[in-house]
Amino acid sequence: MNMPKTEPRAGWRIAPGVPESLENVPGHAAVAGIARFRLFDGFFPPGEISHCAVHVVSERFTPSDGWRYTHPHVHDCGEVNFILSDSGVLRFRYEVDGSTRIVESPSTVFLPAGTTHRMEAIGGTGLFLCMHLRERTPR
Repeated sequence: MNMPKTEPRAGWRIAPGVPESLENVPGHAAVAGIARFRLFDGFFPPGEISHCAVHVVSERFTPSDGWRYTHPHVHDCGEVNFILSDSGVLRFRYEVDGSTRIVESPSTVFLPAGTTHRMEAIGGTGLFLCMHLRERTPR
């Protein structure tokens, strides 16, 4: 396929993912077999997407019955999670406001601002993409 050669739209950018240890992320803990990459923080104007990170769940990951990966936490913004796998099914356990559910790839999870939540990878390999939608004025 021959693509026309045009100039990119103004504001078009590329930003590499930055490795980030889960132990340095509030509400998270380092777990062997899960790597995190911070994507385009501060890339968009305020009021749009304020944060994006991808968590790569590799074959080195060993599931647990407990909660190791995240601790209950709340954000002042909406959060969208995408759970994706190209080699089978990636499974996560979510606890949202005290209710627990199993979510399998491919799935999208929306958490409204102020929702207490945590999640735990419980099987498979793939990508967990987390986006915070809007920054809110601090209270």
